Amino acid sequence: MALSAYAPLVLWIALILFFSGSRGSVAETSGFFRPMFEFFFPSLSPEEILFYYVYVRKFLHFTVYAILGFLAFRACVSSPHVSKGSRHDDAPSLTASTPRGDAPAGAPVVGLQTRTMLIALVISLAVALTDEYIQSLDPSRTSSLYDVAIDMAGAASMTFFMCILESRQKPQAAVKTSQ
Repeated sequence: MALSAYAPLVLWIALILFFSGSRGSVAETSGFFRPMFEFFFPSLSPEEILFYYVYVRKFLHFTVYAILGFLAFRACVSSPHVSKGSRHDDAPSLTASTPRGDAPAGAPVVGLQTRTMLIALVISLAVALTDEYIQSLDPSRTSSLYDVAIDMAGAASMTFFMCILESRQKPQAAVKTSQ
């Protein structure tokens, strides 16, 4: 396992969980965002600033978890147990026992790319649920499954995008090595 692949993921998770408590509350973060709104949009009323601030916070949920999805996917791709398959790839529970029209007998039912995406999404979901649980314990925060849905939309969007990039890079790499 390469530390360079897992360290950014662990640090990003730590940062998310650091802001799960009161440090990520509206009272704490509005001190940063309110002056920006007032500078760029001086005609907004305090109510309008609060209205738009809610959307900025939801956008940040999406973005923070898209980055988490990217880092989790990146860590999984660099992991030999995920990207190259584990020694259990031929286990009956992971392989097709009879030939199918679209896959030979013994072919992995869950492809490596799908497995990588699923692991990245499970990591993201675990962090999102932990984040919301921590928020539920803090009186200055509110916990919401709606936020988990936004978090997962960000993580899923990025991991899906990374799968597309990976699938396009592999054929190009195979062409270069065969030349």
